[in-house]
Amino acid sequence: MKFGGAMRASHEIARQLATRGHDLHVCGYGFDAERIDLYGVPLESDNGLDFSAFATRHDLLDPRPNHLRVDGLGWRIGKLVRNLQRLRDLQRFNEEAAIAAAEIDALDCDVVLLHLCCFTNAPLVMRHMKTRSVWYCHEPSRNLFDTAGLILDKGKDLGERLYRRKRRIAEIRAAEAADLIVCNSDFSREAIIRAYGLEARVCRLGVNSVTFTPSKDCIRRNQVICWGPLWPSKGLDFVVRSVARIPASERPKVVLPWTRGSEAYCAQLRESASSLGVDIDTPRGLTDKELLHVLHESKVCVYAPRMEPFGLVPVEAMAAGLPVIGIREGGVRETVVHGVTGFLTERHEDEFAGKLRELLNDDVLREKMGFAAQDYVRRKWSWDRTVDQVERCIRPIE
Repeated sequence: MKFGGAMRASHEIARQLATRGHDLHVCGYGFDAERIDLYGVPLESDNGLDFSAFATRHDLLDPRPNHLRVDGLGWRIGKLVRNLQRLRDLQRFNEEAAIAAAEIDALDCDVVLLHLCCFTNAPLVMRHMKTRSVWYCHEPSRNLFDTAGLILDKGKDLGERLYRRKRRIAEIRAAEAADLIVCNSDFSREAIIRAYGLEARVCRLGVNSVTFTPSKDCIRRNQVICWGPLWPSKGLDFVVRSVARIPASERPKVVLPWTRGSEAYCAQLRESASSLGVDIDTPRGLTDKELLHVLHESKVCVYAPRMEPFGLVPVEAMAAGLPVIGIREGGVRETVVHGVTGFLTERHEDEFAGKLRELLNDDVLREKMGFAAQDYVRRKWSWDRTVDQVERCIRPIE
């Protein structure tokens, strides 16, 4: 999989809307690869996704100004310069958003469906558009608005505290400008209320049942799987430690396919697994077909991110016939049915390992949950259902 859940969702929603007869225009930033970047943006604005088969593409100008190089300035001075540049960028982003809004308004669309902005999360363009806007907010910026994010402010220097405060204000004002906010789960809806003081309409995501299907003749190995971005927030270190609690004679292999993420974190996971006696594989850049093959070889999907707003991985795994063991927090509480399609546990290694061991050793229970998971996803988590809800949100107001 070459992209994260939010991007896959935007692509699937757009594709489904096109099949229903909607005339689509896709607007995104065209990034200049030569510019110094402070934000870690991908060089391709759509991160590898191709909308050309069903939408007309419009490239907006790269809004990033030219940044000063901080190499050789020392850690403290370099950090100060970066924060001052990012603070200045907020004004630049707003000015460029006004230009982009005029270009979008000129397309004369009925409605603009926005997703996440890689700079400010809530797209600043909403503050300037005259066209009706519907923002699909997957979650507010966690590092700014949740409790841990707010606590972080106290440990930052003056420049970073000022930047974070201005970022917060920019995101709130952009959210306030949306005509309608849509989100992926009840958990996200509550986070939006806490962060912005605004209501949002829940429009749950789905699963691509063409890609994620069960296999009738697969040979299951003693292995568990989780895929997606390789970041510390995904809780994969917890998974490794939990698997290490299972007796060595029963211990499964841990397979973590990924594309985006941190090489350093990957190395850290591998080192930790080695020290704990856990067999781990971290294949990078698998195609959908290759991922599905590894998925069919696995017995259980393990899922332990911290406060994930929704998470496509559990529903994709269940669609392919795998029961899921997840942590009882965030949006996964709304997708995995405890005791039916998998298990939900507290963030406790022994409890997580115990439920995982139970599923690995009980073929009958695991198969029963796998069938239940397939049926549940087929009934409740299709993209058709998602786009039905999206259409109700974007329907022109009479």
